[in-house]
Amino acid sequence: MTIHPGEKNHVCKVCDKAFSQEQHLIIHMATCTGEKNHKCEICDKAFFQQGTLITHMTTHTGEEKHECKICGKTFSHRGNLIRHMATHTGEKNYICNICDKSFSQQSTLIRHMATHTGEEKHECKICGKTFSHRGNLIRHMATHTGEKNYICNICDKSFSQQSTLIRHMATHTGEEKHECKICGKTFSHRGNLILHMTIHTGEKNHVCKICDRAFSRGQYLNTHMATHNGEKNHICNICDKAFSQRGSLNRHMTIHTGEKIHTCKCKLCDKAFSYQSNLITHMTIHTGEKNHKCEVCDKTFSHRGALITHKRTHTGKKNHKCKICDKAFSHGGNLITHMATHTGEKSYICNICDKAFSQRGSLNRHMTIHTGEEIHTCKCKLCDKAFSYRSNLITHMTIHTGEKNHKCEVCDKTFSHRGALITHKRTHSGKKNHKCKICDKAFSHGSNLIMHMKIHTGEKNHKCKICVKAFSQKSHLIRHMTIHTGENKHLCNFCDKEFSNCYSLKTHMAIHTGEKSCEKVSSV
Repeated sequence: MTIHPGEKNHVCKVCDKAFSQEQHLIIHMATCTGEKNHKCEICDKAFFQQGTLITHMTTHTGEEKHECKICGKTFSHRGNLIRHMATHTGEKNYICNICDKSFSQQSTLIRHMATHTGEEKHECKICGKTFSHRGNLIRHMATHTGEKNYICNICDKSFSQQSTLIRHMATHTGEEKHECKICGKTFSHRGNLILHMTIHTGEKNHVCKICDRAFSRGQYLNTHMATHNGEKNHICNICDKAFSQRGSLNRHMTIHTGEKIHTCKCKLCDKAFSYQSNLITHMTIHTGEKNHKCEVCDKTFSHRGALITHKRTHTGKKNHKCKICDKAFSHGGNLITHMATHTGEKSYICNICDKAFSQRGSLNRHMTIHTGEEIHTCKCKLCDKAFSYRSNLITHMTIHTGEKNHKCEVCDKTFSHRGALITHKRTHSGKKNHKCKICDKAFSHGSNLIMHMKIHTGEKNHKCKICVKAFSQKSHLIRHMTIHTGENKHLCNFCDKEFSNCYSLKTHMAIHTGEKSCEKVSSV
């Protein structure tokens, strides 16, 4: 029987992969059986194929005969040089017959095909994650074992993957041959340049199937997915606290080590950041640059992430749902912040007085008590009241305009901002998810629980500067201040009598209306 070129009659009985030549099948079988008969006599490392052993031996001998004439990089095997040349020529001869995407290497095409077929035969026995290629599984295993066999011969730093070591070496050699034509930044590896270019192009091809959020890199998407599935694989080895992202774990570790990881400093305000990208985003606060525009309402934002979050206010899409009270959020970060109201977790600790807070913003505001720093930069032009955030100022302005666009569908009551409407709606549902652990009293809103807790703790942080009397709530202090100022803002429409607070006015109004709305009035 005549065998036609390209025909694959030699089939692996383990995984059904077919080959055109029997010798290729024999070589492949070793990957299925796990048999490694080709052993290095120097370091005892074993390989499936003799060719791989020969290539490995050059790591001991230093022999690299095949040199790239464009960039001077040398290779121990001619096949590696041929594959490397594609990075210069941009030649991509391996085309996917499903989506027409092209690749420079056949192995990359094979891995890509698994995204269409869903074929993932190599499963991690520790976490159950599956891979379409055995090499990817082997690299993944290093995340569990912590094995780092690739050691830098200059600084002794070790890595789990050879490619990571190669990129690291460029930090010592200073070799950076791949330059960005837009901003002039140089990279030691072409792959890093390609990833960098997405900053300029805004290209984000990795889309979350749950909330449609897009990312420039697959690893960012994988990290993001943890916000949906609640998976927390990054565990602190000191206190066993778990995190969904490695970066969150690294930041948490500084609590134990005391290490300062903020190395990128702003030259204008001395604020420091762990990553250069965060500093770049921060700089827009000083420059006022807002290049990201909403196509619906023309509102502009300083960075794309804020625009994406804002767009959800138009779609009403809220994919991040609290499993305790069913409250839904348009952004995963808001859900994480909200969860602290149920768990009582307070991870943000003041390094001066050890007071703990559930949100970073609350800690920042608290710190001004110690520093005396004024963080209220957004001033109201009508009453000179100042706010830390522009969004708070916008909400405040409704007091002056009287604008109430948020209407209750049950009783038609209107509110100036959405948060007040949400709080009000709970009076209809009767749902009270915020329970006091001391007296079991329940509240429909977390802030009410916080205020209630001060009854038990006796905490009174709002002090009068004139008579030093202290109050647990700011509103009580404001009412008290009218005693000193003599200010009467609440006027009766019937008899023009003035009152210092709203409560006194309501009590007085019962005289005219005959309404007995509280026990005090009825008893008089």
